[in-house]
Order: sequence, then structure tokens, then C-alpha cells
Amino acid sequence: MSSTPLISLCAIFKDEERFLPEFIDLFKDSCDELILVDTGSRDDSLKILAEKQVKAENFPWVDDFSAARNFAISLATGKWILVLDIDERILPEDMLRLRALLQSHDLNAFSPTCISLRDFNWRASKPRIHSINRNMFVRVFPNHPEIRFEKPIHESIVPSLERLGISTISIEIPVYHLGYAGELYQQKVLRNKNLLEDAVKSGSPDPTLVYYYVQTNWNSDQRTFNLLKDSALAATGKLRQYLVEFCLAWLMEFPMQKSSNPVDSLTYWEEELARLDKESPMFWLQKARLAWVNHKQTEALFWYEKVRALVTEMVSIQYFRPEVLYNLGFLYACVSQYEKALETYEEFTDLFGADPHVFHQTIKLYAITGQLEEILKNAKSPPRDLYKLPPEKKIELSK
Repeated sequence: MSSTPLISLCAIFKDEERFLPEFIDLFKDSCDELILVDTGSRDDSLKILAEKQVKAENFPWVDDFSAARNFAISLATGKWILVLDIDERILPEDMLRLRALLQSHDLNAFSPTCISLRDFNWRASKPRIHSINRNMFVRVFPNHPEIRFEKPIHESIVPSLERLGISTISIEIPVYHLGYAGELYQQKVLRNKNLLEDAVKSGSPDPTLVYYYVQTNWNSDQRTFNLLKDSALAATGKLRQYLVEFCLAWLMEFPMQKSSNPVDSLTYWEEELARLDKESPMFWLQKARLAWVNHKQTEALFWYEKVRALVTEMVSIQYFRPEVLYNLGFLYACVSQYEKALETYEEFTDLFGADPHVFHQTIKLYAITGQLEEILKNAKSPPRDLYKLPPEKKIELSK
């Protein structure tokens, strides 16, 4: 090994006894330098560090993730810095691929694929995916004194990279994020929501913060749309497209009363998005909806399938996931693809809970495919709001 470490892994943490043991075991030997910074743990994290014979530096928490991360990377001596959270994982074989990649580069930043999971089984051959982030996840960069994080939450290294003219390369090395798994999702959303609200109230918020803010504050309030459109008009690059897609998504979900301001119209944002990306999946969703209402089943199936393939990767489309899954299940049933229909409805229920309309369709499919045991099993635990079904569907179920 050379005198200069190749990879310095920097991570900040607080009260991470659940994830810390595996993190240390996984990375203490695959990285040349492991820098851990504790921002105020009160659980057994420090005891775990002592047992693992790993040292952590202390940094007082000041409601600013950038400050803590910058303290951590200021301690690094490696040629390259890898920034991870304690609840993130990389397979050993992928760490070897990353090491080989860095040995052949001098001055780039790298954006691996972040895969947020719905449960903790990250080593599964087909892990259950919550969402995928390929574009805003720069985690590997040169150790340089002018490369530092900015923003108190959803902190980013990108502005400093751009000032230095350092380009970012996307790499197909998955980083599995466990912070949204199981019951942790709502806890993380609440924590981030409070920090983001403080940042947004501080004046003219940074468009990047607004991008994250609306993800935890998606609602029909006109102020949400105003915040979105102002940020979309101020943003540049890929972020501008994401915010424009959000504006279009908001107007598709919450149609406004007629406004004299053209910026409040669906047409305005359709044209703006077409200038940025004529092949945006938001247009696929519009085509799927149009075919659906016109009873063009084959065409609707085609476009909804294309949307579904990207629903975990595109945040602005995720709000339409119930519609996509429900309509796809119906369309599969129409073309006699019953198993696909059932799988789609199962995914719907797994994600959004029991729904009377999905329950109705599922029971019909079990009847069509002769699965009497499944009918009886499901009949024992119907949705609580089954009464919301229209009378004709209730009659079908009773039969």
C-alpha cells in the first residue's frame, strides 16, 4: 500500500446502535481510512465503538448536516473521499470495483446509484425497493480543501465541484440505503420535514431545498405550487427539469381554477418541459391517462407499463403510483393476464394498504382463476372501508 491512503470513508452519526456494528464490520477493512464523527449519541453507539476498537471524533450538533460532514472530511488523509451514512451499505465485491475505478482516475467525482429499500434485507437477490436515485447522489470525490458540502439539510457537494470545474460521472455501483426501511420511513420524513420547513421559511429558498421540501409537503395548497414554480423558474440544469416536472405533476393532480397568469396553466409547464426533455415520463403518464379515458386498452397498457418501470426513480411520478398500479391491474385483467394483474394488485396493497376497489378486483380474479382458498382467506380480512364500494360491486362480492 502506498503511503497515501486511497479511500477515506467519512460518516457522521448519532444514536445509530442499530446500524453501526454491521457498518464497521463491512467497511473497516475495505477502506484505507475510516473516519466516524459522532454528533451526540446517547444510546449504545459509543459502547459498540469500544467493542469494535474503532475511534470516533466528536462534533456538537448544530442543526446543520454540512457542518458535520465538512468536519469529517477535513480529517481525511486519503486521495479519495467516500461519504456514506451509517445506514448505507455497499457489497464487498462492489467496493473492489470502486477501488479499481479510483486507481485509474485522477480528478473526477462519482455518483453511484442509491437504492432506498423498503425492508432491511439488503443482500437479497431481489431487494424490495422504495426508490432509486441516480442523479443527485455524489458520494465519491477527490480530497481537496475547496470541496465542501453546502446547505443544512440534503447537503450537496455539487456547487463546490462546479466551481472547481470537476465533472461528475455516474457509476453503476449500488449503495443500499436502509434509512427508509420498515418503521424508519415516517421517522426520517418527520425529522427532515422540520429542518426543511425552517430552511424554506428563511426567505428565498434554494431550489434544491424546495425539490426536497415538496417531497414531504405534497399537498393541494396553492402556496406549495407557488414555491415550486418560483424555484423552477430560478433553477438551472437538471434540477430545473425536475422542478418543472413537479409543477406539471402538481397541476395534473390538483387542477386550478382558471388563472389570468399563464404560468399557472398546465399548457405553460407542458411547453416548458417539452423544451427541456420531450421524452420526459410525465408525458408518458399523460398519454396513458388519455388512452385510459378513451378506452384504448392496448395503448393505455403500453404507456402505463413504461411509467411503472420508472416509478421508483422519478419522484414527481411517485405520487401517481396508486393510479398506475390500479389501472395496470385492471388492464392486465382485460387482456387475460391474470397473474400479472394479481401481482400488480398485491404490490398496490403492500404499498398503500387495503383498498376496497383493489379488494373487489382481486376477489374477482381469484374467482376467474379458480383460487377458492384465496377467496376465503381474503374474505376473512376485508378492508375496513369496504362500505365505500358502489352497490353493484357489493353485489358482485356477495355472489
